[in-house]
Amino acid sequence: MGKSQVIASGVLCMVTFALLTGGLNAFAQNLPDSNGSANGGSSPKSDALDEIVVTALRRQTDIQKTPESMTAVQAESLSTFGKTAVSDLENLVPSLNYSDANAHMQLNMRGVGLTLLQPGGDPGVAFYDDGVYVADPTAGSVAFMDVDRIEVLRGPQPALYGRDAVGGAVSVVSAAPTSEDAADLKLTGGDFGRADVDGYVSGPLGSSGVLGRLSVQEQHNNGFTPNLIAGTAGAPDRVNQTDTQAARLQLQSPVGTGTVRVTANYSHEDDNGPTSKVLPESYQQPAQLLFGARPTSDPNAIDSNYALYERRVWSVTGRYEQPFSGAKLTVIADTRGNNTIYGYDLDGTAAPVYLLDNDYLTSSQHSIEAYLSGGTGSKFEWLFGGTYLKIRQFGDVVVPGLYPLGFLTGNPAQDSVPFPATIDVGGTVQTVSSALYGDGTLALTDWLSLRTGVRYSSDKKQAEEFLDFAGSDTAKPNAGSWGAWTGRIGLAAAPTDGVLYYFNVARGYKSGAINLGAFQPPVKPEFIDNYELGAKYTSPGRWFLIDADIFHAKYTDMQVVQVGAVNSVLTNAAQSTINGSELELTIVPLERLHISASAAYLHAIFDNFTTEDLRLGGPPVNVAGNPLPLVSKWQLGLGMQYTQPLAAGGQLQGDVHYAWRDKFYFSEFEDPLRSQGAYGLLDMGVAWQSPTGRWRLFAFGDNLTNKLVIESMNVVSPLLGSARVVDYLPPRNFGVGVEIHL
Repeated sequence: MGKSQVIASGVLCMVTFALLTGGLNAFAQNLPDSNGSANGGSSPKSDALDEIVVTALRRQTDIQKTPESMTAVQAESLSTFGKTAVSDLENLVPSLNYSDANAHMQLNMRGVGLTLLQPGGDPGVAFYDDGVYVADPTAGSVAFMDVDRIEVLRGPQPALYGRDAVGGAVSVVSAAPTSEDAADLKLTGGDFGRADVDGYVSGPLGSSGVLGRLSVQEQHNNGFTPNLIAGTAGAPDRVNQTDTQAARLQLQSPVGTGTVRVTANYSHEDDNGPTSKVLPESYQQPAQLLFGARPTSDPNAIDSNYALYERRVWSVTGRYEQPFSGAKLTVIADTRGNNTIYGYDLDGTAAPVYLLDNDYLTSSQHSIEAYLSGGTGSKFEWLFGGTYLKIRQFGDVVVPGLYPLGFLTGNPAQDSVPFPATIDVGGTVQTVSSALYGDGTLALTDWLSLRTGVRYSSDKKQAEEFLDFAGSDTAKPNAGSWGAWTGRIGLAAAPTDGVLYYFNVARGYKSGAINLGAFQPPVKPEFIDNYELGAKYTSPGRWFLIDADIFHAKYTDMQVVQVGAVNSVLTNAAQSTINGSELELTIVPLERLHISASAAYLHAIFDNFTTEDLRLGGPPVNVAGNPLPLVSKWQLGLGMQYTQPLAAGGQLQGDVHYAWRDKFYFSEFEDPLRSQGAYGLLDMGVAWQSPTGRWRLFAFGDNLTNKLVIESMNVVSPLLGSARVVDYLPPRNFGVGVEIHL
């Protein structure tokens, strides 16, 4: 689809939108209220949809009046179904996909995401924790705890977010300290040995004006994948286990006319972790050549001699806000660290342990950001600021064991001869990033406004990388530096109350990357140029909300990870084209019945990229026309919530949510063996709330149709047999619980 076709389609989309909203306005004028009389456009007042206030643009705005493609997920939407992790956003946000491979959180939005699972690269979707950019993807997938909401911005965010927000940004906002005493305790149990505890206490600390909030969380399950060789020395009974503890302390104090909030977080996980499974192949893999053993073909079980997952994540954040006459200064300073050890049985067979994969991942991050904003409510709203980030990361992948000698000599007759060796690859990389940015909105008329933003980013990376194979130790330094101007310009029109049209043009940037241990030059930065047309509608009485957009993007120098002879190879794909559209709507068609629906269409393909597939062998091929990895052409979602008041007081609430995702591939090759077919996930929940609102009993079931879904897939080097290593989504699971507001 060419650019002119995209624009024409967008115009047609907006005309259709105008006709639709016009008809809805006319319908709303005659909608009867709860007494059966015409209400002049209001649905029953008790069922009006609440206004959702977001802060993703660094100021408070109604999401329906914000000229951005964005989704806000309230905490209640997650807790209804027992959702407690970043991964649970995938089925609630259009064009967003999540996977967790080798302890790395992989967010993919509109075809843009993270590919390199070693320090030295950067995500394609920026992740923010209470206003702090989290550069280490191994430190971002800790469990959500006492969350107020999650705001997801779709598409490049070059001015306010900048670094790595080429696909979009995810911002997690924690519940803040309260001015009145409050406390809550939630206990959840379920199958697979699930036992979770969540709670908080909040309120003023004496008469000093200081507010505090302490949040705690513990999560446990025994693992949803049985180990067929349980009882073998060192072998776990089950894998894909969870055992985590987390705590957060917030203290907020007035300082003159401003406020200071200090937040300290700590999370610890020590379990068998999201242990990966090795899939059987049609050809003989190393374990079969050496020991006559093959991975089990049962997708719901595993042969594992070894599993280890331990992670500690901590952070301390200070936030200072000082209002001035017509302006406000915000300063956010943060320090955080992560220490992760992740290991599993890399051959995936019952044979004696001959290949173990241990990933050692550590990071320390220090950052500060300051911005001044003003003009709220005036003709010109403005903001400008700067940010500085320094992060030091260490990655070490250790694979000791016995290898087929023929894999090293090229002599197939020696494939059954064991050769003891260890692969040790990784290094340390230090990144220093700084930026200056500005953003402003100018009201041209009462209904038309112009929004602009600009940012200059500077990134420097210095690395010490090493590769040790069979006692042959190699080490050397590596470095790269990049800088870029990025920005956006857009128009927003609100011709009538409740209707918003917007058109945005944005250029996003992700810095170059160093592939530790590969001893290759740094790869070039990524750039994306995005053209987007959108519209939002809010009906009179707020009984119907709609958000629609259509976009066209050129994605240049995409950083692609490929299978190498020993280590992964990082390269730049020449260019890709991304076209798509998204739709979200919420409606109250009947009293007490809320329906939400979403749809995303994505056509994201390589324009020109010649590469070699070492897994299958053969000459280099041009994958032009192939879809980008992890991209589904269609994603659909449907949710319904019904609330029934009870005669004795209180209420009963039922929720159901269905998410469907089209087929997608895990690499740039259209290989059926590296793909996930179309699937749908059905979740349900029910809750009873006491008349006083103090007690809540709930039950839920997730993945009720028990779909087997591959969440992530990586291909190891030919030296290890080019095996496909996968992680699955959890199977059907149930839970019950009680929540007490103290």
